[in-house]
Amino acid sequence: MYGSLTFPRPCVPPSGYPAHPRSLGEHLRKRRLDLGLFQNQVANQLGVDEMTVVYWEKARIKPSVRQLPKLVTFLGYVPFECPPDPLGRLRYCKLIHGLSYGDLARALGTDDSVVTGWLAWKHRPSPRSVERIDAFLRTKALPAPPAQPTADSWCGDP
Repeated sequence: MYGSLTFPRPCVPPSGYPAHPRSLGEHLRKRRLDLGLFQNQVANQLGVDEMTVVYWEKARIKPSVRQLPKLVTFLGYVPFECPPDPLGRLRYCKLIHGLSYGDLARALGTDDSVVTGWLAWKHRPSPRSVERIDAFLRTKALPAPPAQPTADSWCGDP
C-alpha cells in the first residue's frame, strides 16, 4: 500500500486583495478579507447595509463623519496620518472622533461658520483661537497614528 502525499495549500490571496492599501476603501477590503468576513457581515457590525460596504470598498461613496469612528475601530488603526499643524490636527480629530462642525464650534466656544471656514482654508484662526484649538486637542489626546500593517496578512482559503 502506498502512502498518500499531501502538500500544503499555498497561501494565495483572493483576486483584488489590496496588499498595500492606499484608500479607506482598500483598507476596509483588506481588513475584511484578513478576517475572512463577507461584506454583509461587516455591514452588520458597522450598522450599515451591504451595498454601503460595497460602495466604500470601491470608493464610490465616502463614509459620513459619524461613521468614521466605527470604521477606525473595525480596522484597528487610523488609516491616515495626523498632520503636525493645528488645523490639520483639528481636521484629523474631527474625522477620528466623528465630530460635526457644530460639535467643534461648541467645544471651541465659537460659531459653526468660523470652524467651517478654518477647515475649508477660507480664513486662518487668530493666535488666540490657535491657543484654544491646541488646548482642545490636548483634551482629546490624539494618538500618534500606529504603523499600518505592511506585510500581507491574508492567508486563508481563497
